[in-house]
Amino acid sequence: TAPPLRVFDGTVDREIIRIPYNPTSGAGTNSLFIMDLCSHNGQVVISVYDSGGTGPNHRGRVFVLEPSTGQLTQVGNSFGAGTGEAAGGMPMALCSYSGQLWAGTYGVTAAGSGLVYNIYAGVSPTWTLDHTTAAGQGYVTSMANYQGDLYVATMADAGSAALLLKRSTLGVWTTSDTLTSAAAAAHYYASLIVFEGNLYAGYYDSGAGGTTLIRRFDGTTWTAAVTVGATYAGKQGGAAYIWKGDLYMTFVAS
Repeated sequence: TAPPLRVFDGTVDREIIRIPYNPTSGAGTNSLFIMDLCSHNGQVVISVYDSGGTGPNHRGRVFVLEPSTGQLTQVGNSFGAGTGEAAGGMPMALCSYSGQLWAGTYGVTAAGSGLVYNIYAGVSPTWTLDHTTAAGQGYVTSMANYQGDLYVATMADAGSAALLLKRSTLGVWTTSDTLTSAAAAAHYYASLIVFEGNLYAGYYDSGAGGTTLIRRFDGTTWTAAVTVGATYAGKQGGAAYIWKGDLYMTFVAS
């Protein structure tokens, strides 16, 4: 079944579109997942993980949805290993930043790197590569625009430090925060979101003795806003969202 996008107005939940199949994957071969959503220039942007492809160049696409009409339009070229496609994995994370739409990739392969692309949606025909993360430190899981800079959450392979990266308006990439797994296991930042003047990030360590955190950044210092604790230890960070003035951070059973 093709992945649906649904909308909830506080009372009624309804389906508004389903993702069309990727012709590269073959007619009738449905996309697998909707990976991320963001708002850009008054429109809803959707990234999807398509069938077919192999790591690290899994297939995917990005679409713009016009809410008033339900029209779905692909943004730029597809992601994958084919001719003319953007490499590095499916578009896992989206962000509207500095007048452009940004996408970070997730490749699902050992010691992989994540790629960060940008595009002038509706103007440019192809995605432009802006940054490649260090091998093993690696896949992009979430992105956010905070105080004029782009923040990028990453997943680290076993034995590597997870990094939360920052891109300045001058295009300079630095490390904003970093954590090391308690047992040299895979671990990652996720769920970046801006709320009440602070930037929040989920953090999950899959190793024995690892922890699940909600980190908070005030523009100067990162702190552990919440140690999620024994009840939710071993829960992977999921989506973050704001609803009716409150911040919600979701966690998924590992």
